[in-house]
Amino acid sequence: MHKRSEVAAYAEHICVPMLEWAAEQRLSRRAPTVIDHIGYTATLLEEELRPFWGITPLLCDGVDIRLHIRGETVPVVRWLHEVLVDGTNPDSPYSWDKYREEVGLQSFYFQNLTEVAGLLVGLFFARAQTWDTFSAAEQRQVADWVYNGCRQLCTHIAGNNHIWFPLLCLLVLKKFGYSYPETDRWLTEGMEKLDTMYLSDGWYSDGAFGRFDYYVAWSMHAYPLLWCLIEDDSFPGYAARRATYLHRPERFLQDYIHFFDRNGAHVPFGRSLSYRFAASCIFPLAVLNGAAVDPGLAKTITLRNITYFAEHVQYRTDGLLPAGYLYEAPALVENYTSDGGAYWCTKTFLCLLMDESHPFWTSEPVAIPADGDAYLCRPANPRIHLAVAGSPDGGVTVYNNGFQYYQFGRYCNPFNDMAGYYDKFAYNSLAGFALSTRDNTSCDNMISLSTADQSMASHRWGFTDLGEADGWMRSVHTPFSNDPDTRIHTWIRPLCGSLHVRIHRVVLAHPYGIKEGGFSVGMWNDFRIFGEVCGTFCVATRELVSAIRTVATVPVEYCVHQPQPGMHLLAPRAMMPTYRTAVLDPGIHWFASVFAISTDSDLQLPEIIRTESGFRMDGAFAWSFSICREEASLDPQF
Repeated sequence: MHKRSEVAAYAEHICVPMLEWAAEQRLSRRAPTVIDHIGYTATLLEEELRPFWGITPLLCDGVDIRLHIRGETVPVVRWLHEVLVDGTNPDSPYSWDKYREEVGLQSFYFQNLTEVAGLLVGLFFARAQTWDTFSAAEQRQVADWVYNGCRQLCTHIAGNNHIWFPLLCLLVLKKFGYSYPETDRWLTEGMEKLDTMYLSDGWYSDGAFGRFDYYVAWSMHAYPLLWCLIEDDSFPGYAARRATYLHRPERFLQDYIHFFDRNGAHVPFGRSLSYRFAASCIFPLAVLNGAAVDPGLAKTITLRNITYFAEHVQYRTDGLLPAGYLYEAPALVENYTSDGGAYWCTKTFLCLLMDESHPFWTSEPVAIPADGDAYLCRPANPRIHLAVAGSPDGGVTVYNNGFQYYQFGRYCNPFNDMAGYYDKFAYNSLAGFALSTRDNTSCDNMISLSTADQSMASHRWGFTDLGEADGWMRSVHTPFSNDPDTRIHTWIRPLCGSLHVRIHRVVLAHPYGIKEGGFSVGMWNDFRIFGEVCGTFCVATRELVSAIRTVATVPVEYCVHQPQPGMHLLAPRAMMPTYRTAVLDPGIHWFASVFAISTDSDLQLPEIIRTESGFRMDGAFAWSFSICREEASLDPQF
């Protein structure tokens, strides 16, 4: 995809089937396939409203979009009018409020205003084609319904990315002439709360410290940039706040451009990955605002990212984006998403608000970091312990020592397998990752302990970030909460691209078996090869090779591990190279491994040498690791 017209055609191609699906769901009242945990109304709103992020720029272009609904051809604006007026009318059989009390006011508006906010942003940009076609009474009805929901949320304002949904609603209503007594106060309070989540150097924390994922890009930066586009200098302090909201993403994008590989894929990491190319929406929004971002660079990353999914997604037979990532895999998505959840990706189509003559479209494509030599970068804020590395044959890798969703002494927000989304040692754009089931813990880029009877296997979750020293990212975690004396200290050393070393000090208070995997390889057919050559154990398809090499203070054997079918992000089946032990006696055991994934079929890993004092590697990636020194440096509390 290279041209504006191609992106516009793709936007219509994926949005119209979802709206037609939503129309049928609304009329038939048929239970959807994948349901938002808030309820059926929230699910229907996701299906009906999310695609309008992508539809409204087309309406601005004058595209006559029509839906085929039960044998009738309906202009999309007429259908939207019906949905919005009926939804906000308590006497309508299609009222959104029908089960509001049963759901609970806070939960009801928390999710439903998320959907309405996106719609209102679209209505703002396509006002003449949408909002202005409503009667004055209908506009008042909609505005009052939205305001009532905002009142519920602004009195108990969210401390994470959800802070923005009532703010965007209030902002658009104000621009439509519906300003309520609390509007400016709530807008100011919300933006002040947002400032408390800003750390430095372009990075926000989405909620309590430690949540660093794509929400930084597609929410924490994207929504302030929308505020800049919609608000104007009539708002007190607008110029200063706008300058702040432009400076922050300018700095963030200096890091963020390293997250995308040469194929346009971003590193799959964290939750909500079904939103797909929403990850690149920050680039056109920054250019739209006139931020100091090279339009050619922004265009290159955005269009490559959209194209990656356009070419790799296995669409449903009805034309819908599948629940999953690249194929239909409902078990992969979190409990707050639905059949319409994936259409959060359509906010990236706001790039179509720029016409053909805009520099975003006229600029020539430029090289991105992944097109060049190998690189390794880290956020400037020393508290954000992520490292991002790229190489020509190994994609892009995120080395993860960030503290995710284990906060205040408890495991927060159990949306699905949060350990799988956030707590693996490394995530890679070519490899993807797999989630675990109760009976099959996926050990790709994760160490796992299993009980002697094989009835339980551990995740790496709730780990404590011990910081970085001498190039080693350090952490510790307790595999089983009912066995606090069993613990694992880990040192990770990125070497080049996906090539890295992990060293574990495993303290067992009871007998356990140990298993650790490398990068996973998705399989779209039954072809696979695996085996050990010169100390390196590899698994491979025709496209990718994943390798592991391990030395330890106990015997290990190599094997191939396969996650549960349908639980891998990139393919229905997957495999990973793994080492495992027999059931080990209580005591201290050390493991040192090197891992990589590559498109190079001749991949060989450097040797790790076990010495009297620890481990070392010679050659281009020379390092040494002293067991005695690290033992002495461990915090006494561990």
